[in-house]
Amino acid sequence: MQTAPAENASSPRIASHAGCDSRSPKWFRRATRWASWIGPGAVLALMPKYPACLAAYVMFGTGVGLSMSAAANLSLGALALSGAVLGALAIRVAARFITMRTRRDQCSITP
Repeated sequence: MQTAPAENASSPRIASHAGCDSRSPKWFRRATRWASWIGPGAVLALMPKYPACLAAYVMFGTGVGLSMSAAANLSLGALALSGAVLGALAIRVAARFITMRTRRDQCSITP
């Protein structure tokens, strides 16, 4: 029977093998982080001011006609959803900033 070698407290511990890392690549995480901000921001920036314009864009793009009330509701729903997503992203960034600042303050040496 083989026993595992005792680990030295000063030796680094290997968490996984080089080919078995389940985390996504750094560039992919960075791209998804940027896309999570760009998507809702683009909806807010490109949303037409009048529901008739939205109805016309939907009709030209899909061939499906929308009533004015449906276009107004669709516009309001898209704006509300985009605002909520951007708010959640802003809260996540603020929480990360506060956490990092708190950790930095706890680790600093005071005389």
